[in-house]
Amino acid sequence: MRPIELAARPMVIWWLACPRAGLLTMVDWQVTATTIYCDAVDDEVTILVYKDWSVRCTGRDKYTTSRDMQLELVKKSLQQRRSLECQGLGCDRISEYKRKLIVEEAAKE
Repeated sequence: MRPIELAARPMVIWWLACPRAGLLTMVDWQVTATTIYCDAVDDEVTILVYKDWSVRCTGRDKYTTSRDMQLELVKKSLQQRRSLECQGLGCDRISEYKRKLIVEEAAKE
């Protein structure tokens, strides 16, 4: 694995530390994804983690960029009588999936 440079990115970036040099390393896969039920938006979402540890959530893309989808989320909230709101990239579901991948990658070394 080769070290990667730190770069400012608009997305949340998670790093896997290289135990020998204390440097950040890239993984040998391009992208990995999982589809989960997200109760924050009452919908299925796909979490994508790229080889540089940047992350993307289709639920965030869907419910935070489109005004129509935001209104749909408000309607769902009223129907279910509970607050539905996307938590963005700081979501616990995203963090948990990244943590799982980091543990798997650390076990390979």
